[in-house]
Amino acid sequence: ARLGHTSIDKLKHVSNNSVKPLNKEFFCESCVLAKSHAKPFPLSSSYSLNCFDLVHLDLWGPNRVKTRLGATYFLTILDDHSRSTWTIMCNDKMKVHGHIKEFITYVGTQFNRTIKTIRYDNGSEFIQQFCTQLFKSKAIIHQTSIAGKPQQNGRVERKHRHLVETARALQIHAKLPISPVRTFMG
Repeated sequence: ARLGHTSIDKLKHVSNNSVKPLNKEFFCESCVLAKSHAKPFPLSSSYSLNCFDLVHLDLWGPNRVKTRLGATYFLTILDDHSRSTWTIMCNDKMKVHGHIKEFITYVGTQFNRTIKTIRYDNGSEFIQQFCTQLFKSKAIIHQTSIAGKPQQNGRVERKHRHLVETARALQIHAKLPISPVRTFMG
């Protein structure tokens, strides 16, 4: 439970002193309830050669329940090469462009790299004139997926699913009231 109901395969890599051995019949109802989903997306064979050559973006929300700071959305940024992920809580989806601009600056400052390509869905938060001008000014190629085809941005969609499932498993295990939450596909 402390590890967010991670899989048994991952638990095998944790020190034997801190995790009880699990037998083959181990069953966790919280995991089953939290991780129920539709058929998986097909695996992608494409990958980028270097960090920040391709960055996937997606916005999840709105959630009906606000965070303590009033956020109802979260922006997920995923580097295609390293699979490093940044999650940014957002109060208003129309302010996502500011978070994207800050992330581009962060990558330049902290990693001394420039983002070459950004891939996202056709969400209105990304198609704004501001984002188009920002990407053009930074010489960033932007790719969009076809409407209704989240599989084309599958890596970040899968990351959303993982984040939501982990939060849901923790919520169920802690016996907290289940709030009506949207599924990862929205």
